[in-house]
Amino acid sequence: MKRYLIGIGIALLGCSATAIAWNQLDRPDERGGRMHGERQHGKRNCGCLSQDIRCEEEQTNQEESEMASPSKGTVIIESGFDTDPRDGGRPVKLIAAALGVDEEVFRDAFSNVRPARGGHPTAQRARANKEVLMNALEPHGVTNDRLDEVSNWYRYRPESGELWQHREAKLTPVIENEELAGIRIDDGGAGYLSTPEIRVAGFDNVRLQCELDFSKDLETNGQITSVTIVENEESP
Repeated sequence: MKRYLIGIGIALLGCSATAIAWNQLDRPDERGGRMHGERQHGKRNCGCLSQDIRCEEEQTNQEESEMASPSKGTVIIESGFDTDPRDGGRPVKLIAAALGVDEEVFRDAFSNVRPARGGHPTAQRARANKEVLMNALEPHGVTNDRLDEVSNWYRYRPESGELWQHREAKLTPVIENEELAGIRIDDGGAGYLSTPEIRVAGFDNVRLQCELDFSKDLETNGQITSVTIVENEESP
């Protein structure tokens, strides 16, 4: 027994802080529980403490591999939220469409705004910025209330890893005779700014193209309206 305890101590000293924390979680409590080194959810027992780190890495690699290989027929939507380099991270295409003006109209209007750096603007700065925007947008039929509504809807903090308000589309593949015949749009989503890339797992030889629609309706602005097969390459 003493020799066993000494072996545990040596193994723990050789582990990283991450492995130690994992070991503590796996240790059985007073009410009884998992034996040390055992894994949850039916995962295999690594068998020894000195291999905890390696076993953890193997399990992580296995899980990442499973996540990277979605089941056949899974629709994958990638990107779709790229902003124009001129706009400093602002989704101008969405904002302009919601306001009912051309992109360049809003872009020109915002060019005279002085945003606060590193925090919220003072009340005086906020009033001045609002006046600049309204002077440029009011001739195009934009009201103060609508500008506030749209600005609040698309306000976000990119420095905190946020994205503007959006909704992911829900698409279903139409498979006939084991071939991809098309894509059904169950929900076109909203908030897409650039054209997303769409593919279907298991049909890598099929290239898809989608179209977006921009409108004043905040709930559907930037939605996917069509997905078509544009190319069906021969498998090598």
